[in-house]
Amino acid sequence: MYFKKLEELEKAMKNDPIALDAIQKLDIWLINLTHENAKYINPLQFATDYKIMAATAAHVIEKAYKIGLFKKFYRVISPRMEPLIDGWSKESVEAEIENNEIYSVDEDRYIPVSECQLVLYYRLVDAPSNLPEYITKPKKEKAPLYSNKTVKSMGDMELCKEYEGAW
Repeated sequence: MYFKKLEELEKAMKNDPIALDAIQKLDIWLINLTHENAKYINPLQFATDYKIMAATAAHVIEKAYKIGLFKKFYRVISPRMEPLIDGWSKESVEAEIENNEIYSVDEDRYIPVSECQLVLYYRLVDAPSNLPEYITKPKKEKAPLYSNKTVKSMGDMELCKEYEGAW
């Protein structure tokens, strides 16, 4: 396990083989998320990616939240998928809604709350440990630019046509 809190969760759920399988998959899924995606964890995306039941994914992620692996946050999204309000609690989101409407910058109008979605995301707040070297120290060799000069040096006349007329 890369996340110590998931090890704790494994011990707590040792008698539930379906949850144990999901926890192991969650550990791998989390280390492969980009930094940005780790801020917007959707249990249904995890379920879809690993072909597990949505209820199982949601249950395991909620249990991991309760032991401190994640923080919850809420986002109100317009019918056109524009993020309208973010908050760390439903109450903080509701406090920003006036007259059951929310202003949309994209649409330049107030949208009735009934047309919007309240989305729950989880944000990863724990750091993994014992990551393999291919993740912590990926090989980064700088390649030359794909330019008129490097293409010419390759000697491929078809590639050179792309740069005809370039200085």
